[in-house]
Amino acid sequence: MGETPCLGGRVSEKAAAKLLMYTPEYFRQKVADGLSPIPWKRHGNRRFYRLEAIIEYLSEDDGV
Repeated sequence: MGETPCLGGRVSEKAAAKLLMYTPEYFRQKVADGLSPIPWKRHGNRRFYRLEAIIEYLSEDDGV
């Protein structure tokens, strides 16, 4: 992935999009439309996502 998670296990919007196999643009548009598949936190003008929430979402999506 090429990105080290921040304290608290958070990753950038770009890294989250890659993990979810979305393009960063598509993922950003989903968030703008209020359809983000996972919760996020804003820090300044950037969005961050918890790795735990990404893993949870992927597990639910696969029916695991």
